[in-house]
Amino acid sequence: MLRMRLAFGVGIKADLLACLSASTSASNQHAGGLTVADLAQILSYSKNATRQALDEMVRADVVVRIDGRPSRHLLGNLYFRPFDRNAPTDEEACIPCWGYWAQVLAILTACDRLLGDKQLHELPEVVQTSRLRDLAEKFGGYWSWFGARSVDAQEYPGAEFFDGFAPVLGTVMDWARKRV
Repeated sequence: MLRMRLAFGVGIKADLLACLSASTSASNQHAGGLTVADLAQILSYSKNATRQALDEMVRADVVVRIDGRPSRHLLGNLYFRPFDRNAPTDEEACIPCWGYWAQVLAILTACDRLLGDKQLHELPEVVQTSRLRDLAEKFGGYWSWFGARSVDAQEYPGAEFFDGFAPVLGTVMDWARKRV
């Protein structure tokens, strides 16, 4: 963070840039992005100031907003088009050379934790489904990156959500298998 401040000055945007760049590790609990509330708490800025700075950074294509409730934020792709005339123009070329491994590992780690939660297995199926829906929503902005679509809870009510989520997770697993 101190190096970011030295490079970009002292301010909320430099602090957000440092915080978001530190949160991209797959082993980090925030690899799926950070909410405005998360960032405000971590950096001790007000939620309004944090939201305003994030909105400006999203418009500048430096930060990516993942829609959901609440929305989450990640550092943008490797190329910042406004500053790099040589940046590729097609979306596929803008994928970093390491692909989406941080997101894959975050998704698989979250699924593994959910499967390994012995207390959850003893709870009613409706609670288990609810936890899976939470996981699907948390990573909802990523499914299209792997060629999958989000699971519609209306289409798969109750315990049927397990059946709706299986192909989505399968698509992510296939993406990973092809690249190992």
